[in-house]
Amino acid sequence: MIERDLSRYRVAVIGTVPWVFAPSAIVMARLLYGIDFFAVRPVDSVTNVAPRPLFLIHGARDNYIPVANFEQLRAAATSFPTAHVTSWLVARARHAQGYQVAGREYVTRVVGFFDAALGPDHSHRASSS
Repeated sequence: MIERDLSRYRVAVIGTVPWVFAPSAIVMARLLYGIDFFAVRPVDSVTNVAPRPLFLIHGARDNYIPVANFEQLRAAATSFPTAHVTSWLVARARHAQGYQVAGREYVTRVVGFFDAALGPDHSHRASSS
């Protein structure tokens, strides 16, 4: 099931993930971190993020995680009354390629999100002598 699915994915830098590594990775996630890979469902826990700000970014051409999963996650995240969710579906972007596709816009949006959530960075102010 998951082993079979993992083996068909291609990662640009690494190549094809050999199916033989999937069971080992799943076992190690359980042993080292206590994570039950088959029980993890972000859509069930994303509401716990509220009231903290959340920025969801997804590639419109993601070939690993369907856009429908992004839409379900966004719907769940915004369902909580105190949710502060920003989301962006990056046109033409594949999995984790938002920056490569959108460049300056990506930086502008991410920095804008952090500025809004944390306040602007004042560490580069000229010091007065």
